[in-house]
Parts: sequence; C-alpha cells; structure tokens
Amino acid sequence: MADRIHYGSLEFDKDRLEKLTQSRNRPQQSSTPMEAEILPFSEKTLESQRKYEEELEEFESRKKARNIVIPTDDKLVQLKLRELGEPIIYFGERPGERRERLREVLAKKGLDDGMPVHLNQPYEYRQDQETFYTEGTPALKAARVFFAKYSLPRAKDRIENQVLKRKRDEEGYQAIEEQIKKTNVVIPTVEEENTKIEEVGKLIETYTNTASQVADERPLSYCSFSPNNKQLVTAGWSGMCKISNVSDCSQVHSLRGHRDRATAIVYHPGSGISQSPSAVNLASCGVDQNVCLWSLESETPLHILRGHGHRINRVAFHPSGRFVGSTSCDLTWKLWDVEAGKELLEQEGHSRSVFAIGFQGDGALVGTAGNDYIGRIWDLRSGKSIWTLRGHSKQILSLDFSPNGYQIATGSEDNTIRVWDMRKKRIAHTIPAHSSLVSVVKYHPDTDILFSSSFDNTVKFWNTQDWTLVRSLKGTEAKIMYCDVATDFKNTALACYDRTFKIYSVDAF
Repeated sequence: MADRIHYGSLEFDKDRLEKLTQSRNRPQQSSTPMEAEILPFSEKTLESQRKYEEELEEFESRKKARNIVIPTDDKLVQLKLRELGEPIIYFGERPGERRERLREVLAKKGLDDGMPVHLNQPYEYRQDQETFYTEGTPALKAARVFFAKYSLPRAKDRIENQVLKRKRDEEGYQAIEEQIKKTNVVIPTVEEENTKIEEVGKLIETYTNTASQVADERPLSYCSFSPNNKQLVTAGWSGMCKISNVSDCSQVHSLRGHRDRATAIVYHPGSGISQSPSAVNLASCGVDQNVCLWSLESETPLHILRGHGHRINRVAFHPSGRFVGSTSCDLTWKLWDVEAGKELLEQEGHSRSVFAIGFQGDGALVGTAGNDYIGRIWDLRSGKSIWTLRGHSKQILSLDFSPNGYQIATGSEDNTIRVWDMRKKRIAHTIPAHSSLVSVVKYHPDTDILFSSSFDNTVKFWNTQDWTLVRSLKGTEAKIMYCDVATDFKNTALACYDRTFKIYSVDAF
C-alpha cells in the first residue's frame, strides 16, 4: 500500500502528491494552449442562423435602396437599366414598378447613383432635386387659371369669416356686431353654435333603422345621397349602379356601364338643384379601368373616360362640378374635364396604389392617399405637391377636407382617424376610433360633425370642437363598406358587404 500523508483531517496519497507538485513546478510551455473541442451546431440552429443573415442582408439592402436617387423620367430609367445590362421593360410592367426594379438592382450592385452615365437629354438634371416638371397642354393651363379664379374669392370670404369668429371669441359678439353687418356675412354667436350642435346631437340620438334593401347580387362598395337628399345611389361588385328613392327605397334607374366591379359613384354638386337632368349628374369608376359619366335620364353612360392602366379605386367631383378626379392602382391619380370628356392631368407621386381622393371646399387643393401609408396635398393652381402626410402605420382608405379649409381627416387600416393641420403642418389629433379598419371618414359640410364607418360594423359621429363621441350606430352584422349622411341629418345610409343598403332615419322623419 502507498504511503499516506496526513494534514490535519486531510489524507493524501504520497505518490500522487509528488506528481502534482512536480507538474506545478514545471516551466510553462511557449506553445499555444490546447484548444477546446468545438461541437457542431444542429441543423435547426444553422437554418435559423442562415435565415437571420438573409433577413439582415435584405434589411440593409432596403436601407441602402431608400437613399438611392432614381430618376422620375421613365426614359432615363430605361437608359440606366440598359447601361447595367438589365432587361429594359418587362411585359406588363408600369413606370413606377420599373423605377422600383432599378432601385433594387442598384442596391444589389452596391451603386448609389440611378442616373445614366451618358445623358442624351436636352435638359440638365440635378441629382439633389426630386421635383420635376413636364410641359402641360393648353387645356390644363386653362384649367389651372380657372382653379385660381374659382378658389381665390372663396378662400378670401372663408378667411374673413374665420377672422371675425376669432374676434368674436376674444372680444365678444357685441363688440364686432357692426363690423359683421358691414360684411353681410352670417357669424353666429357662441351660444347659437352650441345650440346647433346640441340639436344635431339630439337628431343623431333618435336614429332608428327604417330600411334594409337588397340592392345587388354581390356586395355593395359605395353609396351616396343626392345633394337634395331625395335619392340614394349605390355601386356594387356586379358592376351595376342603382338610384333609389330615399322615402320608400323604390328603384329609379339601373346604370349599366361597367364590365367589372364598380368601386365608387358620386353626385355632381348641383345634381337635383341647378344641374339639368340631361347633363352629367353622376360619375362612377370601377375595376374595368373606366370612369363613367351619367345623366339622370339614361341608363347608359354619356361618356366613358379611359386612360388608367389598372383598377380605379375612387372618383370625386371638384366643387365647381367642371372636373373629376380619380385614383388608381397604377400609382397615379388623374384629373378629367367633364365638359370636354377628356383627360387633363396624370399625376405621379405615390409609390403604391392610390386609393382616397378629396377636394378642398375652396377648390384650390386636392388630397390623395393610398397604400404607401402617406397622403399628399396638391395645389391645383400650380401642380405642386405642397405637403406630405406621414403618420399612419397602414394603408389610408379615406381622406376629406374640413369646411374650415385647413384641416384634413384621414382614415386608415391602422383603425385610427388622424386630423392634420395645414397651418402648422403637423398632426393635430389622433383618434383611436374603431376596432377594425376605417372605411370612411367624412366631414359634414354644415356642422361641426365628423362621421366615420368601419369594418367593425359601426358608424360613429364625432364633435370636431372637442373630438368627443356623439353617437355610435351598430349598423349591421356585415362589414360597412361605405356610409353617407344627408345634409339635413335626417338620414344616414350604409352600403354593406351583405349586398344591402340600410337607412337610419330620425324619429320625426
């Protein structure tokens, strides 16, 4: 047996202790220490690492692509693609898609200049300037002159009224009563305004469902009251548009003109009031890429406006009634001359489908918004984009100007309504309005009420003075595709996914 050594209560083997001591006293080797054994990763771990690296690379590529300057002229885009040895045009590819393809190619190649090396263009392009201009037609110039003459006096009157209202709030109605009489404008007192809002609120509180009418073989996409509140027009996925009497829901006309889904239909501002029934009273659009102009005396269109390269989402009349604007999935919006029945302007500016459109009451501005999460405000008198609305996290489906002229409301798939102030160029209010996407947001023209509808099957009315909820209508078990409110507030109409339109009326009506 080996000798044992005792240290207090510890007992050691003598031979092992000597070997341990010798190893500790041995000088250190100059060679590198022995590497630890590396075990291979599992296939699942390697696959996760690979996916992470690909996503990181794609993110960095997109980040670089955003900073690349791409020409807006399609000819320059094609020249650059030719220079890079890429296909110039794919079958069915639109100019906007071609620009995005060039951006991706440049990002993959690590390039940051989208301009061709040899420019065979008669003009100089500034790389740091994205704004560009194209020569317009004499008809477009005449339209811009019309917009200026139409809007300036209306804007002047509106601003004078707002100045008087501000003085009334600061100094009191009695102090400026004489000044109001000289201007021949109607400026109500604060008490009168509050009383009107209370009366409207009471009307809305009495809404009851008075009608539910099947109006199409497929879901309805749009509805709109006539300016005199006597008729309701609907658009359906079958391509049919129908005019019905509000009083008894009886059908007046079936408008046959679209070969595919009709997506929107709106009344001329003077329809039923100053516009002749034989003239253009309605404008509609659809997936068939056509804008149809209708009279009230025929079930076939007076004019069919063609020019968009993809489905048309929305159509709207200019306040004058002389022009129509349309938005499309071809990444553009167009301005049409109703009287001449022809296109005046094709405007780019969105990187994805353009959906919503709305004209300012003065007639000077138009707003567009779409699937790129932004809105743009355009000056019709100059053609410039004067403001970009950034803030929504999903697609914008609806846009409308306030009667005060400087506020804009937008509704989005992010379930919110945002109110924008053009004077300060920022978001004034964000309203978490619904539990699903907001399909419609619209100001009432005569009162401080904003109404909205949603795929959560509700219509809500908001007081624009303090943004409190006035009333929420549980419309139906089906999605509400669109809604409209009569100017006298006696009726509210819903276009629903279950193929019906529903009318809510006040008790006294």
